[in-house]
Amino acid sequence: MTPKNQERLDQARTCETRGLYQDALQLYQQVLEEISHQMGNHHPEVSVILDKLGLLYQGMGDYTEARNYFERALMIDEQALGNLHPQYTLHLAHLAFLHDSHGHHAQAEPLYQQIRTAEGQTLEADSPYFIMHLQNLAEVHESLGDYDQAMDLYNKIIETIDSAEGQQNQPYAEALTHKANLFRELGELQRAIVLYERVLEIDRWTLDPDHPHYSAHMNNLANAYEATGNYQEALVMYEHALEIAARYGETHPNYAVCLNNLGNLYESIGCYEEAHVLYEQTLAIDEQTIGDTHPTYAVHLSNMATLYESMENYEEALPLAQKAFVIACNALGTTHPDIACYLNNLAMLHTAMGEPQEALALFEQALSLDRKSLGEDHPNYAIHLNNMASLYEVLDNSGKSLELYQQALEIDRKRLGPDHPQYASHLENLAAWHVQHGSHEKAVEYYSIVVQILEKNLGQEHSRCMTLKHQIAELQMEPLEWEDIQVP
Repeated sequence: MTPKNQERLDQARTCETRGLYQDALQLYQQVLEEISHQMGNHHPEVSVILDKLGLLYQGMGDYTEARNYFERALMIDEQALGNLHPQYTLHLAHLAFLHDSHGHHAQAEPLYQQIRTAEGQTLEADSPYFIMHLQNLAEVHESLGDYDQAMDLYNKIIETIDSAEGQQNQPYAEALTHKANLFRELGELQRAIVLYERVLEIDRWTLDPDHPHYSAHMNNLANAYEATGNYQEALVMYEHALEIAARYGETHPNYAVCLNNLGNLYESIGCYEEAHVLYEQTLAIDEQTIGDTHPTYAVHLSNMATLYESMENYEEALPLAQKAFVIACNALGTTHPDIACYLNNLAMLHTAMGEPQEALALFEQALSLDRKSLGEDHPNYAIHLNNMASLYEVLDNSGKSLELYQQALEIDRKRLGPDHPQYASHLENLAAWHVQHGSHEKAVEYYSIVVQILEKNLGQEHSRCMTLKHQIAELQMEPLEWEDIQVP
């Protein structure tokens, strides 16, 4: 790599970080043209640039172009390096994740299996590909739901970097971030927070205070704080992250992400007007940067629809939710797992609007797609079953409602474990069902379990725990029957 091309690559990465995708594209293409001319079209360095272009197009939401570049890179890798070389498995992982993220699981699965066979490779810990190899495998295992194996690999990455470079560096911080994200996914919020806080400590020593990674890591911690109900700390972190992102310009995609996250928080605490302003800003930036056909735009549009639903402004909510659904279908394909989430959101909206039959049809579509794309033991399937159970309560079909609540809980217990917040949330719904049907003893039993789970994740003094304890106390106060009253 000539110094000139290395400089262009550095500039391209900077442009990409700042959301200047067309500038990054031009620089990558210049490097590709020059390397191809100097070394030939089938040199491994050509493959590296093709892969970078694939990642850039993926970030721009262009699935077709991303796939083309990844496939070109892999053809070169296989011919020049062989299909067991770490560079080949890295690029194969990028293609697999691309297919998976767009719901093309049948195309992704054989690629994942091919990567997993690479676990038999014997790379030395000081190999430049060793961490790359472990990271590929960890992400594959996490994508497939093999969380224990993924955690083992993340721990190995952390230990390897610590031994070679110590802990005050960005590779170590990124390794901790991956582990924290996995804890977050598993519902172990306090453990995730400890790691996110450690990452920020490393950032303060190793990054400029306005570096985009610093802002991204603050967002991670803020999100975890929000999940535990620590809204004040989350607000401080989100605002600080937004301030850093603003230094790169208010049209930067990271700035839009920060605005959206802050909007989510304000919506959570009932500050709807503040959330509305932030969501409007987010969508305006999206339209300028990624366009109104990008899947991220659909997510942000759906957030605005949910906000209107919370405000009971259904006339505004419905067309936005429908538009978000259409954009997502066009961008991701109608079989992508995320489409089930959009269908679920529409079903919840129709339920709130008092249109249960429309809601029922949408829930059934969502669950059908879940079964095909994720399987009947996936946590998202449990969420949608739980929501459909609440609809059957509205339809006065208490038997079906109970069956679905119990089915959702069994999936949660098997896939997430009995200490996960989702399990607690769904168990709380089942407890409420028993209250509604006069089974107070059973309700007290379930509410008590929910409190135990929440206390582990949120702390004993959390408002949600205190509210549930109050409900338990009220349920335990048996009302006197008229015939039991002794008249003197």
